[in-house]
Amino acid sequence: YNDIGVFIVEHGIDRFTGERLEGRADLQRIVRHKFGNLRKLGAATVYVETLVRPEASVSKNATPTDFKFLTFGGTIGTVGVIEGRGTDSACMAFVDDEYSRTDTYGCMCSLTAASQGCSYRHCPLGIPRRPQSWDGMVRAARRLGQLVGVHYRIDLYASKFGVPMLGEFTPWHTN
Repeated sequence: YNDIGVFIVEHGIDRFTGERLEGRADLQRIVRHKFGNLRKLGAATVYVETLVRPEASVSKNATPTDFKFLTFGGTIGTVGVIEGRGTDSACMAFVDDEYSRTDTYGCMCSLTAASQGCSYRHCPLGIPRRPQSWDGMVRAARRLGQLVGVHYRIDLYASKFGVPMLGEFTPWHTN
């Protein structure tokens, strides 16, 4: 949860720190150093997933923008758009299925501080760019939500291939 134990590794190098990672022991050491003695993570299985390249990236180390569709059956209630995840400029905005911003009155945190309970700050420079594959993402989220039939969060990415990529299904609206 909350990116604990998640690493973006390419050719054996952690894309955020530049550190060489050669196996499970390296990952466990870093997790213990960053997050303390998390027994559950220390014995956890390591999952390897495809690295999703964003539709358009600002730099080589850009992470894909995360689109968190909160669905109620086939209805999309809102979409949390997280840009720059894992960077100092990470921010979040909420949009509707037309990609119109819905959080214009500051319902997101304006500061990032653990003591204030904020994970992401309100995007200060406006809404993150609408992906070219947005319409396909909306169709996919509606269809998946309809199949599930109840409230579910469906996380999608806009990949460089022009098709939505599934990130996660979860009944939890946040972590």
